[in-house]
Amino acid sequence: MITQFSAQTFRNRLTIAVVLLLFAVASQAEQRSSRTLDQAPERRGDSVSVYEQRLIEIVLEEQRLERYVAREDAEYSEAQRRFHAVSRQYLTLIANNPDQLEPRLLYGKLLNRYGDGLGALEQFHAALDINPDVPMAYQQLSVIYAEEGDYGTAFAYALEAVERDPSEAVYHYGIGELITYFRDEMVADEVNNAEELDAQMIRAFAQAAELKPASVSMQFRYGESYYDMMDPDWEGALKQWRRMAETLGEFMGDTERDALRLHTARVLAELGRMDEAREEADRVTKSGLLPTRDDLIRQFDEWIEREGEDD
Repeated sequence: MITQFSAQTFRNRLTIAVVLLLFAVASQAEQRSSRTLDQAPERRGDSVSVYEQRLIEIVLEEQRLERYVAREDAEYSEAQRRFHAVSRQYLTLIANNPDQLEPRLLYGKLLNRYGDGLGALEQFHAALDINPDVPMAYQQLSVIYAEEGDYGTAFAYALEAVERDPSEAVYHYGIGELITYFRDEMVADEVNNAEELDAQMIRAFAQAAELKPASVSMQFRYGESYYDMMDPDWEGALKQWRRMAETLGEFMGDTERDALRLHTARVLAELGRMDEAREEADRVTKSGLLPTRDDLIRQFDEWIEREGEDD
């Protein structure tokens, strides 16, 4: 039988671990760059402050909200009721602890997920007033300003996030995605010209990939970014796919390896190396990507047929 003391000690340690885990999941960089838990009231031994305990309770309630929303039988009215309940709890905690960073960051993320961009802006700006050295807040502001159509401000905040923590891949990745989705709008707003934005996009994805060399998803996104250029760099893409095959191929599953082969085949075809492209595509034999392979091979045949007609 667990004694009351040992059970309480275990619960205290568990709740502290839950907060740390939640912050880590919310943003890998947030744990390093912000002084969130350091700003909480001092603990003695394994004790948890009233503020921390309340924050834990709210975060766990938010998790229950997310699980409910993910259910197939979730009802809008009930989801709305639960959201407003969590929102009120965050507002009360913030009102009672106006200088604490954590609730503003977490509440801002909640608001943004549920479509209240202006409310989220308020919370992230307030967080930066408390601590101007939190790159996650700059990154979140970048996303919101982009969604609001203020692309110059969005880009400035994305760059600020990288400047605050250049070792975090997700902030470089954010710059790349911002340019990918809003290049035309950024050019129209004279944030920069298209050629320079393309160069910044490639550099951002390359840096993210360099910082996460073992991340298959990050490496794939870097390779795909060469397609996203206004004038695609097929040679650059081919180098990335060859590099991936050499360094990560043995660690991939069948589907990932076949996806890499199909990417390589497509790029070889774009470069006019049809025999190599067909050979690479034919190596896809096991995964659920066989229909995609067959579609790609049909495209190869159509390209070859059109070239023959042109001749």
